[in-house]
Amino acid sequence: MSPARTVFAAIALTALLACEPVLEPEVSVDVSSPAFAHAPAAGFSYAFGEAAGAPSAIANNGDQIDISLNVGLAPFTFHPKSISGGGDFTIRNAGGDVLSTGTWAATKLISFKSYGSTDVGGGLFLFGGSLQMHITLSTGEKAILRLTCTDFGNPPHGVSQGMRLKVVGGQQFKGVWPFPPDGPTQGFTFFVEN
Repeated sequence: MSPARTVFAAIALTALLACEPVLEPEVSVDVSSPAFAHAPAAGFSYAFGEAAGAPSAIANNGDQIDISLNVGLAPFTFHPKSISGGGDFTIRNAGGDVLSTGTWAATKLISFKSYGSTDVGGGLFLFGGSLQMHITLSTGEKAILRLTCTDFGNPPHGVSQGMRLKVVGGQQFKGVWPFPPDGPTQGFTFFVEN
């Protein structure tokens, strides 16, 4: 992980789609994996973002969504199954014109798959993994948001860091970080035990 990402992760902690999402009926936390070095936690918190702005994802037609998290860390738990968090979003067409803007809120935890943790210093362990949640947009649309972190732990081969958002009955947006310099804003995701 780059020093800039490590610094942003520390700041966030202290301040604190072409593929279809796969819906899983139960929360899956693979605690039997050797990469999962800790006993199962009551839950985790997630963070995503970029110091320079909101991470972006692009649909097949060129529309782009910028989405931000308005808290440093947003918690989710397994027993009981719950999730919180929300933020702002803006959707632009390929020409840059704003099509929609508003807020989003996490409404239901779908799944979390841990890839294990990495000690980033001072006894702080950040986790890689893949989190899926239902969200509601202030425009009334429902969506599935998947956040994936491959910077920590031992992620499976071929998994990419990034964000995917599938609007129910609508577009899919896919963002894989880092983007090329002329592409959408770079960003990252991480998870921490509660």
